[in-house]
Amino acid sequence: MTPNQIETMIDRIVALFPSSTIPRNTIKTGWVQDDFLLDADVADGRKALEILRDTYVKFPSLKEVHNAFRRVQSTTTAEVSAGCILCDNTGWDTGITADEPQGYRKSFGGYEYSFVKRCRCSS
Repeated sequence: MTPNQIETMIDRIVALFPSSTIPRNTIKTGWVQDDFLLDADVADGRKALEILRDTYVKFPSLKEVHNAFRRVQSTTTAEVSAGCILCDNTGWDTGITADEPQGYRKSFGGYEYSFVKRCRCSS
């Protein structure tokens, strides 16, 4: 992606999380120099935005954005191979990865719960 495309992506992420107060210009200054994002594909960026929207409740860190891109890239690889690595062909994405061994979690009423999402491969 170009630096302008990265800035546009940041603006879209900010729009997804309007209650998060973040230093947008500081984020843009750092992220437009990130080699991972500069090497990323715009189409993967659009899919990563969907993951960020569906997974996070606050503005994600750069590491979380990288992880979203990696999930997109692994999904693309999985679609080419003999099955989906996100859901292991069950149709349900647990969110469990090497970086997130507990998977998707939400707090409600003082308790933390695990949950699954319908996998994109079954949509």
